[in-house]
Amino acid sequence: MAPFDLTQDLEFRRLAFSWLDSKSARGSRSLSRIEINEFKDHVPQARHRLFNQEGIWKPADLVGTLSVTSGLASSRHNPYIDRITSDGLVEYAFTDAPTKQSHNEGLRLAEKYDLPIIYFRAVQRSLYDAYFPVRVRGIDENRRVALLDLASGMTSSSRADIDFGAEIAGVKV
Repeated sequence: MAPFDLTQDLEFRRLAFSWLDSKSARGSRSLSRIEINEFKDHVPQARHRLFNQEGIWKPADLVGTLSVTSGLASSRHNPYIDRITSDGLVEYAFTDAPTKQSHNEGLRLAEKYDLPIIYFRAVQRSLYDAYFPVRVRGIDENRRVALLDLASGMTSSSRADIDFGAEIAGVKV
């Protein structure tokens, strides 16, 4: 593995979080795919886009994953359903694609180096709620999930309205 620059990585993440904060009106509104993609075109220091469709996005020159993106839970084409644990963590599934195992490694590295990431949660087709900074608080290798802590970076103005309408400790709510 080539040496990496953790300082440069964290500076890029701070730039992304600041831009998302202003663009999403401090987390109070959802962003369209088009708006999210404006980051790379409208921020001079942006060398990467913020996400890669649905899934795990780790640009090559960053130490770990930059963002994870959920698909719509109601979509019949979505094989990955995020769940909330009884501890309030989001279970985000690893990719099963054999050619994209480096994406899963990006989540492991984000946990190892305690890197803040972005969680884009689909709320409608091409419309996302952005949660940031999010921390990877664990990897369950047996279940092939990363445990995301959405509350770790929460401030008084952070988005706090996550509602999976899903399972909490195995119980449908």
